[in-house]
This record gives sequence, structure tokens and C-alpha cells, in this order.
Amino acid sequence: MYGEKRARQIEHKARKQRESLAGVSNTAPLNVQVRLRAYCMIWELKQKYYKADTPLPYVSKASHKADEERIKSLEAKIIKGGSDEERAVKAIAETKEYLEIVAGSRVRDNSKNRVF
Repeated sequence: MYGEKRARQIEHKARKQRESLAGVSNTAPLNVQVRLRAYCMIWELKQKYYKADTPLPYVSKASHKADEERIKSLEAKIIKGGSDEERAVKAIAETKEYLEIVAGSRVRDNSKNRVF
């Protein structure tokens, strides 16, 4: 798979960040909450697009689009000029990159019937 080494690096960083942000509550600054959600989303994407550490052969276009929308909604929650803004923006960028690595090249439109 293209970018497999980078995907593993992002997964490792996300795991470390999730562990360090484990005690974040609802009263934490919004940008910190966005970081936690972004790193948790990376784990969710891995669970969704992999089966026993093997990438699924294809990804539906609707599923990929829904994940992109979830990332955009997280990105919209970032408070400009707030504390931790830079780190939250980095987390969102890594989430986008991870989605593109694990699913971008395998998107298929399932609305069309396949004829053999």
C-alpha cells in the first residue's frame, strides 16, 4: 500500500497523543477536545478500513465522503487564536492525510453495477 510507513507513523503518534489526552474532560479548551477527537478518529478509520491488519480491497464512495465531512466538521470547531490552535490544526491535517492514505486510492462508486 502506498504510504504504509507514513500511516504507521501517524497511527503511533495518534496512540501516544490519545494516551496523553486521556484525562480531557468536557470543560477542557475546545481546541484540546478537537485534538482528542481527531486522534480518536484516526483509530476509528483504522478499524473501519482494515480487517486483521490488511486493508479492505475497496472503500465505498459514500463512506469516504462521510468521513471527509466528519473531518470538516471537526476542523470548523477549531477556535482561531485560541490556546492549542496550532496543535489542533496539525491533528486535523494528520487525520486528513491518514484518510487519504488508507482509503483515498481504493474509493469505488457502488451505485453502478459491475458487469463481468
